[in-house]
Amino acid sequence: MAATEISIDDRNLVIEVVLDTQWLFEGFQKTKGSDLVGRIARFFQSNPNWNATGYNQKMAQLAGTSIDNVNLLEMYWGNWGRYSKYSKFANETIPYLGHPTQSQIFVPVYIVLSLLTFAVIVTRMYSRMTIAGFVRSYDYVLLGGFILTLALGMQNAIILSTSTYYRGVWDKTWLDFQVEQDSSLSASILYPLTVVFIKFSLLLFYYNLSVWNPLRWATIATGFCVIANALATIFAWSFQCNPTLPWKHQNYMNPQGACLVDTWKLEVATGSVNIITDVLIWIIPIPMIWRMQLSLRERIISIITLGVGALACIACAIRVRLINMAWYGSSDESNASIICIWTITELYLAQICASIPSIRALVLSKAPQLLGSESADRKENVYDKYNHYDQFPDFASQTSLDKSSPEVSVIAHELFEKRADNRV
Repeated sequence: MAATEISIDDRNLVIEVVLDTQWLFEGFQKTKGSDLVGRIARFFQSNPNWNATGYNQKMAQLAGTSIDNVNLLEMYWGNWGRYSKYSKFANETIPYLGHPTQSQIFVPVYIVLSLLTFAVIVTRMYSRMTIAGFVRSYDYVLLGGFILTLALGMQNAIILSTSTYYRGVWDKTWLDFQVEQDSSLSASILYPLTVVFIKFSLLLFYYNLSVWNPLRWATIATGFCVIANALATIFAWSFQCNPTLPWKHQNYMNPQGACLVDTWKLEVATGSVNIITDVLIWIIPIPMIWRMQLSLRERIISIITLGVGALACIACAIRVRLINMAWYGSSDESNASIICIWTITELYLAQICASIPSIRALVLSKAPQLLGSESADRKENVYDKYNHYDQFPDFASQTSLDKSSPEVSVIAHELFEKRADNRV
């Protein structure tokens, strides 16, 4: 029998038997699941009369656990005959399942993307300091998102190379399983928190881009959806089960416990909302750009500059699809390393795309010929002729909105606010 001939249901049955056996062997939490399944299978073979007096006591001594735990497992399976049959099946099947491991490409991908994104964010900060003279609040928010992404990637890199290096639970210990569950929960909470930081950076940028009411109300409504989706994700993952940490030994087999949240539906629902808000964020400024008195070429360039964020939407969709395949696909599709790669790619792509407008403004200021444009200084220095903050043009007016590109518009706002703050 080859691994490809083992059905999904049979593989899931083996996983259930391994985890239940690891839970029972409380005194052997550092022993691999396959070894423990072999021990319990040999015990049943040597002691076929499970109705004999003292049978549960003998099993408790074998597993280094209490009679209560043995009785709890017996109640869960119905009788020892059923558990004996399936433990024998699992022991015979495990050798054919092999020893699948995580992909080794996550760490190099994570390092490359981290360095690339760091360089982009540094360039973004330099652009702000060079053109506007100061860094804005949304730049610091994005920096917070980068730090959270860096932390999430470091956690994944450590876990994938240690406790979850082997993908089969039969190759792990009970302690490995607990560490894997703990890290999975923390990652499920850290991911939406990171998404909030990145998206709020963009929404704050759009909000400060213009006082045009439709644009501002669109950013507020989208921000509300982003927060609501993140809170729903965090609370649903945190309190999906009662007790909240069901894999902590006794809780794992708690007859009074229940997991009411369908994690697959949760992931699909929150992931879909995440994709929708991604799309909304990248199209929000388009109507404003179309209102500006720009050439068709400038409009198209501005839309493309802001619209490259669609790449992050694609990465998010691929991530959701891979999670679905991991739950309901073959063992080859359950590679957590690949899911982590697309998660990190999605987050870093969003940060890179969010920084493109400020980088373009820097290029327009320092080397406009690269983009076939006139010097950005010629566009911006028009505001230098105003010696007092109240002489600045009214950015709320239709005239002011129509005469600036998105990059120049936000720079003008920044210069206006800076002079207003320093007025005498």
